[in-house]
Amino acid sequence: MDVELTTVTVDEEGNKVERTEVSNEYFGEVPCMVRSEYCHLKDKADMEKCDLGECIYDQGGYFIVNGSEKVLIAQERQAYNRVYCFKKRPPSKIAYSGECRSLTDRSFNPSSLDAYLYCRGQGRANAHEGNQIRVKIANVMVDIPAVIVFRAMGFVTDKAVLDHVVYDITLDDEMLELFRPSLEEAFVVQTKSVALDIIGRRGKEPHALQRDRIRHAEELLQKDMLPHVGVQPDETCKTRKAYVCCVCVSVCVCACLLPGSTDAVNCLVQVLPGLLAASAYGDCAQPQRC
Repeated sequence: MDVELTTVTVDEEGNKVERTEVSNEYFGEVPCMVRSEYCHLKDKADMEKCDLGECIYDQGGYFIVNGSEKVLIAQERQAYNRVYCFKKRPPSKIAYSGECRSLTDRSFNPSSLDAYLYCRGQGRANAHEGNQIRVKIANVMVDIPAVIVFRAMGFVTDKAVLDHVVYDITLDDEMLELFRPSLEEAFVVQTKSVALDIIGRRGKEPHALQRDRIRHAEELLQKDMLPHVGVQPDETCKTRKAYVCCVCVSVCVCACLLPGSTDAVNCLVQVLPGLLAASAYGDCAQPQRC
């Protein structure tokens, strides 16, 4: 396999110098699928197959490893890029959770966004009561109050948050009452910059400067949160991500008000062998940075 190694160095004057080297390295052996494009039996006639000791009715599609026939079978898994709601059993502190496992076409590792509705009496010590809703973002160590996440994404006022979470703020008093503890928990945060700073403090750079923490939080919301919606830094992408996050929060509230409306693991998809092999190779061939 040809390996391209690019080395970037900085000289005394501050100029970047790139050097690229290409070498042929041995990475291992990959078995060939019988009757595949690279199999020597692909274009053989029936008589030639008989002369080689092969069965003319063998359809192929398997591998021969150490003299044994190996086959890749399809697997079932939960569909990605959908919002699910699950009810947690006691003694869990979480009553309901809404989750969305985001996966793009060019990646193999999904990024998860979870919304947790805590049980009554399981809130923070300075909160008036339970039923707070918090959001767990990828690459953030702890869950963040949902209202703080919305304010970091541009929905600063309480009315802007309620307009996206509650279906009708003039009629739906039950959803308003259930969402009230979340508003009270984030009452001290009223600006977007403070909300971004709180998320940055719980990321991978908690001891950085404030401007660096805010920049790191913006990168988390842009790249690590719901990448299947988009990773562009424009307002349209941010709004679409905010709506998906609002759906995760809304399903937890609705599940609490309407027991029995949670999801089971029913939206299953078939993962074909080609995708499984590509995923296994992608896990072993991640780009490395020195």
